[in-house]
Amino acid sequence: MVMPRTGTVRLSVTTPYAALALRVNQRLLEAAEPVQSRQRQSQAAAERRFTEQRLDEVKQELSHAEDKLQAFLQRNRDYRDSPQLSFEQDRLAREVARQQQLYTSLSQAYEQAKIEEVRDTPVFTVVERPDLPIRPDHVGS
Repeated sequence: MVMPRTGTVRLSVTTPYAALALRVNQRLLEAAEPVQSRQRQSQAAAERRFTEQRLDEVKQELSHAEDKLQAFLQRNRDYRDSPQLSFEQDRLAREVARQQQLYTSLSQAYEQAKIEEVRDTPVFTVVERPDLPIRPDHVGS
């Protein structure tokens, strides 16, 4: 049963034998641990791969923007006297700055994704371990 406000899942097993119900609950939790670890690592690896690919793309885009600005400056050594050329230089410089900012942001995200990929953080946490009930659970009540 999922508790809607907290996202807490309550696992309950009912059998004629309390010890059996306890053992089933314990085995379910034990079986879920490796699955959740693989799932988290798989998600982190996918995020790292995506970020790495995007970082490569942005690096190329940044290099292209820098090349365009450099070519402009080489062609127009005295652009400051022309409003049109000044505007073009500002536009190219803004694009380089935007690409640099994006590259920096993705670099940080990539490093964080590499850390997350090796971190052993569980997807879920057991709040309360299974225990033998104090009194019988009456099915159907």
